[in-house]
Amino acid sequence: MSCPTGYLCREGADGPGCVPDCQQLGCPQGQQCKRITESRYQCLESVVGTCPETPCAEGERCVKRVVRGRGVFWCARSCNPLLPNGCPAGYVCGQASRTTSACFPQCDPHDLDSCDEGWRCGTVSEDMTLWGCNLAPHP
Repeated sequence: MSCPTGYLCREGADGPGCVPDCQQLGCPQGQQCKRITESRYQCLESVVGTCPETPCAEGERCVKRVVRGRGVFWCARSCNPLLPNGCPAGYVCGQASRTTSACFPQCDPHDLDSCDEGWRCGTVSEDMTLWGCNLAPHP
């Protein structure tokens, strides 16, 4: 498959397709072109955080949440949910992406103030038993 200038071929749920490359085409007014992966950029209405452009510390990874045109990006320690003590005290090992895990500050879902300002308490495990603070997107 070949795509016109300014578009990149990407594999999607329905097979390959052409998607706009915001590095070449730019973004609509009010949006910014944000690096999502090493080779993928996307126009977003709201961006919180500076990774992956700003590298994370050794042993950390850039956790990314992109939903409905809004993205949040923060550095967190990598962990293995099958190994005990993979995170420091006060942290839980949860899903950072479909294939990776990271340490999230532990929170209490019954206490709305258990996360720092700008963060929200939510489930971070597949079985929805572990609760951790996630960086919240701007409204």
